[in-house]
Amino acid sequence: MKVNLTPFSIYWFLFLILNVIYFIFPFLFFLLLPAVFVMILIWGICVFEIGRATIISSQTKWIIRVILAFLASLLTISINPIGMILLDFINWRHINSFADYFSKAYWIIFLIHMLLFWLGEEIGYFSQKGLF
Repeated sequence: MKVNLTPFSIYWFLFLILNVIYFIFPFLFFLLLPAVFVMILIWGICVFEIGRATIISSQTKWIIRVILAFLASLLTISINPIGMILLDFINWRHINSFADYFSKAYWIIFLIHMLLFWLGEEIGYFSQKGLF
């Protein structure tokens, strides 16, 4: 069982860099606010394609694909709360609980990310088998 995580690792590091830029220059968020719906659509397409590209060169079982989608989503969605914890520690020398930074919106984003990633994996897997 070999899983190629190169597309996901590139996506994850780019997402990490974008979060670091956001923490350094938070005013850029307001400049990008008018394009938020377009960015959400592009983000969804990217997550789908990353899931498809991750599984296209791998031969894994169904449960492994679901676990991979879960772990990839958890790693990606955890970037921002970890950054918030580090920012609080740097600014005020105070560490809150990790769970304090996860609101309902984070869990919704996590679910959407996991479903899109998993859908990309499944479509990539079945298209490789010739079923799509």
